[in-house]
Amino acid sequence: MKWAKIEYNLSNLNITELTINGKQLTSDNFCWNITGLEDKSSNDDFWTHICLLKTMHKVYIKQNDEECINIPTLLDYKNKMYSNSDFNHDVEIWQFLLNLLTDSEYQNVIEWIDNEGTFKIIKPSTVSIMWGLVKNNWRMDYNKMAAALRYHYGKGIIDRARGKHVYKFAGDIKSMIGHSPLDMKSMFQQESNPGT
Repeated sequence: MKWAKIEYNLSNLNITELTINGKQLTSDNFCWNITGLEDKSSNDDFWTHICLLKTMHKVYIKQNDEECINIPTLLDYKNKMYSNSDFNHDVEIWQFLLNLLTDSEYQNVIEWIDNEGTFKIIKPSTVSIMWGLVKNNWRMDYNKMAAALRYHYGKGIIDRARGKHVYKFAGDIKSMIGHSPLDMKSMFQQESNPGT
């Protein structure tokens, strides 16, 4: 807890109140009742770290804004995956990404950027952890996920595009998904903002 106090700037935290071990900290029935923690928001790095530790058994150290993990999206995906007994863990990386791109729930982590099949992974850490959930690989990170993507380069499926974390599906994407990508993105935006 000394490390957490320094790393997450928990200046009001009295660590002498904390007499717990890691197993207790990550148990499902553990509840915080400690002065100095109640003012931490769910978007805070400390809570991200604890949430990932509890639910994914992953240690989180934020490096920059794009590395910030979207916990609600991640937990939503994990819950959907585990509640679906027919969930297919044998999907290829490109199928996984296409599924995310065609689901309005995940537009905050991945998005279409043109009608030619080009897309950007907005939250690479979040998407790579989601991919790790699919593959039952708790050690998955963006570098490992990118290696899986590179396997498909030049095979007429997916290629790297210009820009950071930007890729492009090969072929006629409109016939693959039934809509042009930007029309789909627009539909998703209208769903999330019905009054506009």
